[in-house]
Amino acid sequence: MNNIRVGSLFGIPFYVNPSWFLVLGLVTLSYGSGLAAQFPTLPPGMAWGLGLLTALLLFSSVLAHELGHSFVALRQGIGVIVKAAAGGHCWVKPIVKADIG
Repeated sequence: MNNIRVGSLFGIPFYVNPSWFLVLGLVTLSYGSGLAAQFPTLPPGMAWGLGLLTALLLFSSVLAHELGHSFVALRQGIGVIVKAAAGGHCWVKPIVKADIG
């Protein structure tokens, strides 16, 4: 499957694998149904909305973690690409110029 480019930050391109949307749905379903079972007085839309919010916050934390790797790589002069599926990946391009001395 082809990855979907969703943007870039500081020259770092971001791609999302289409399977991520399946993971988003499953995490939303898991948290939403858990909240609905634990708190039956919550309106149904509220439980699913909180489940979606939790899933998005989880994805954001993975993205922030991968950005940390990317910033270190950029600081070292290495190109990076950030991809996300169920987890995140920070791919670095090989060092073009090495300082051997």
